[in-house]
Amino acid sequence: MAQDYQRQYRAPQHSALEQNQLVEKLSAVLQETHARNESEDMLQEENVSIDLAALFFKILSKIHYVIIAAVLCTILAGVYAEYGVVPVYRATSKLYIVNSSGVQVSVSDLQIASTLTRDYLEVFNNWVVHEKVIEKLDLKDEYSYSKLQSMISVKNPEGTRLLYISATHPDPQMAMKLANAYAEAAQEFIYNVMEREEPNEFAPALLPTTPEGMGRTRYMLLGFIGGAALVVVVIMMMFLLDDRPHTPDDITQMAGIPTLAVVPRAQNMPKRHKRVIKHKEGRKG
Repeated sequence: MAQDYQRQYRAPQHSALEQNQLVEKLSAVLQETHARNESEDMLQEENVSIDLAALFFKILSKIHYVIIAAVLCTILAGVYAEYGVVPVYRATSKLYIVNSSGVQVSVSDLQIASTLTRDYLEVFNNWVVHEKVIEKLDLKDEYSYSKLQSMISVKNPEGTRLLYISATHPDPQMAMKLANAYAEAAQEFIYNVMEREEPNEFAPALLPTTPEGMGRTRYMLLGFIGGAALVVVVIMMMFLLDDRPHTPDDITQMAGIPTLAVVPRAQNMPKRHKRVIKHKEGRKG
């Protein structure tokens, strides 16, 4: 009976000791886990900086491929700009609008910002104007109304009484003729049909000397940048997708074991050592 009483009396004390030990173990494990997480975070930050540095040196080691690709793309872009792109020239003729009494039209009278722009844009969409231009330049068998319409653009700069009639064509001479012919046809149409004073010619179209759009130099510059950027992106993708260890530090980090020795490649050895190794191998054979 005494032994049973002692067991019952000591049992709560024993369980309390076990609980204290368990709490101490849990706290130690939590501290260890916290310290391990902090070390892993620090290691990841270091790895990011090391990876960026390694990426830079990787691109630097492949710089000859970047230069070769940039030069090839520059040549291809130059050839394309020279033989694959048709240059287009733009010539612009300008008309000045006056009223029937010969007094200059005010902005409020003709509402240049809205009504006048729409009215005179429709003049150049009229088939009668296209027909006059075709007859003047003898283009009956060469261009249709829709084709001519695609070559012409008319603008009314805000706050002005000017009409800009622009014509685009691969031949600069034809671009100038089209712009002047449309200006003359519009003058006649506005005077005869719209019963307004014939617009004055503000400035005739001149012969354009430079084509529109990008020149060969810009094409070549874009080719150089595009070729270099393409190879750099490929090198970066290969570097980021390559998870193989390349250095002793990579092996230590991935496997968690220290590197005991490193065997250099034969190709990195001096030529004199290579000859000695080959001579010994020949003697053994």
